[in-house]
Amino acid sequence: MLDQVRDYIYSNFGETLENRILDNYMLADGTYIIVKPDGNGQLKEFYRADIIFDKKLKKVDTTIENFKLLCKMDYNSKLIDMNKPIDGKKVIHSNNYLSFFVKKESLKPDEKTGQSKLNQERIDEYYRVLSNLEEKYAKKGKQSLELYKNVEKEIGEVDLEKLSKVKAWIDENIFNLDIDLKQKNYLKIFFLFNEDDFYKEGKRYLIPNIYNNNDYNLETKNHILGLPNDNMGLNSKKPYLENKTRSVVYPYLINQEEVLKQKKVFDFLFNLASQGKNNIYLNDSEIFAIKDGELLDSDFTGNYIRIKKGKECEIHDFDMISSYSPKLKKKFEFKNILDAPRENLYKNRK
Repeated sequence: MLDQVRDYIYSNFGETLENRILDNYMLADGTYIIVKPDGNGQLKEFYRADIIFDKKLKKVDTTIENFKLLCKMDYNSKLIDMNKPIDGKKVIHSNNYLSFFVKKESLKPDEKTGQSKLNQERIDEYYRVLSNLEEKYAKKGKQSLELYKNVEKEIGEVDLEKLSKVKAWIDENIFNLDIDLKQKNYLKIFFLFNEDDFYKEGKRYLIPNIYNNNDYNLETKNHILGLPNDNMGLNSKKPYLENKTRSVVYPYLINQEEVLKQKKVFDFLFNLASQGKNNIYLNDSEIFAIKDGELLDSDFTGNYIRIKKGKECEIHDFDMISSYSPKLKKKFEFKNILDAPRENLYKNRK
C-alpha cells in the first residue's frame, strides 16, 4: 500500500515534491528570528516575526516577509520525532548548529527553584554534541556510525568556526531577547550564512536518524536496508509487531533512497492533514485532497487514503476506487410509494 501511494505521489510531482511540501508547509506558532553576519562579519538579528495559526481558516499568514525562507530553514532543522533529539534532555528541539528551537516556557524561571529548563549547561551540551557527531553516533552502535560517516563523506565535516560564532551569540543573547515568556509556543532562531547550509546540515541529522532503529538495519552488497519510522511503532517494548515466523522478523525493510522518498511523501501528507484535508484520492496522474463533508466533483479511478494529523501523518484507511462518478448514469426517479408525509421525507435535508 505505501509503495503504491509513494509511486503515485512521485508520478505526479517527481523531483518537485520538496517544493510542493514547502508550498504547503505549516510553521508552528511562535516567534521566529533570523540572525546573519553584518558587513563586519558580526552576527546580528535582522528579522523577527510572530506567527500564529488561524484555527478557523486552518492556515497561517503566508504573506509575511521571508515566509518561504522560514519554511525552508524550519523544514530542514526540525527533529524527526522527540525520541531522536540532539539535546538528550529534549529542551532544545532543533537538529543542527544553524538553528535553535526552544519552547518559550523553557526560558521562564521556575517559581520554586528560580532555574529555567534551558540553562548554560544545556546550551554547552547541545553545541558540544554538534561539534563531534561522530562520538554521538559511535555510542549508538556500528550501524549508526556507518550511516553518519557516509553522509559526512558526502557533505563534509561540521564548520566548527561557524558553530563557535553561533554559540557565542546564543550565550550572549538567548536570555535577553525581549519576548513574552507567558506564551506557550516556540522561540525559533536561525543563523543565516547561506541558505544551502540548512539543507546540508538537515541531511547530516536526517540520514543517521531516518530509520526506526538502526539496530534493525541489514547491510547487503549494494545497500543498507532498514525499517522506516513512518507509522511504525516497533521497539523492544512491542515485540508483538514482529513477524515471528519469518527469518527476518521486521515488518519490512527498504533502502536509503526509498526511505528518503517515503519520508517526503509523509511530509507532504502531513501538510494536507494539518489543513484538515483528510481524504486523499490519488492515481498516477492526479491527486485530490478534500475535507470531511466534501465530495469529488469529477470522475475518478485510483486509490483512496484516509489520513489524520497526529505527531506524524497517520494513515487510518486505504481503499481502491473503480469508476467513481459524481453523476448517476441513469436518471433517478423518486416515488413516494408509502405516501409518507413530505416533512418526514425531507426532515434531515440541509
